[in-house]
Amino acid sequence: MAKSNNKTVWIVALVVIVAAVFLFGNNLTGRQIKQIGPAQSQGIIGIHPDDVVKINPSSDSIKGTELTLLNVGEGGAILVKIGQTIDTIPASSTKIVECMSIKNLATYFNLEKSKRKALIKIGAIRDLCYVAEGIFVNDYFYVAGKKVTLVNVGEGGAILVDVDDVLVTVASSKSICVNDRLIKNSGTYFFLEKEMRRAVLDVGLC
Repeated sequence: MAKSNNKTVWIVALVVIVAAVFLFGNNLTGRQIKQIGPAQSQGIIGIHPDDVVKINPSSDSIKGTELTLLNVGEGGAILVKIGQTIDTIPASSTKIVECMSIKNLATYFNLEKSKRKALIKIGAIRDLCYVAEGIFVNDYFYVAGKKVTLVNVGEGGAILVDVDDVLVTVASSKSICVNDRLIKNSGTYFFLEKEMRRAVLDVGLC
């Protein structure tokens, strides 16, 4: 038990040291492009406003997704853009954005935007992680960089979905993996007028 506790203390100490070195010892400014590869798909990375992180894990499901740090708030919150989605992550919090888990570990605020910094942890979620509730035919949204469009709703409850130019029919209450995205047909509303048809989709990574 003592060895286990010592190991935990060392891990916590290492994270604190990495955060301190980045937040207070790194004076680099300006836009940078960083890469998270297979060995770092759950990695901790330090970034400045307008830095871009290209996420390229061993699985192709989220290959090519980009994260941009847009800003760092005085209270410790960060504003990030992942794929096509912009979201705020409060200090010391974790959010799932476009099926990516983003943890805001630490920040450094400066009146000069280019000198603000953030330490974040990035990881992928391998399950249903996005709910599109009551979307209409031709509505679309993005999940980890891929565009998901509701093409049509059938009278029997099936839906036709376009996942980044790959069409698939999903029966009522069924799930299917297409183009590295998991699509679940959780409910439909059928009307004779096509533009009034709606569906509830649960979407995740395969």
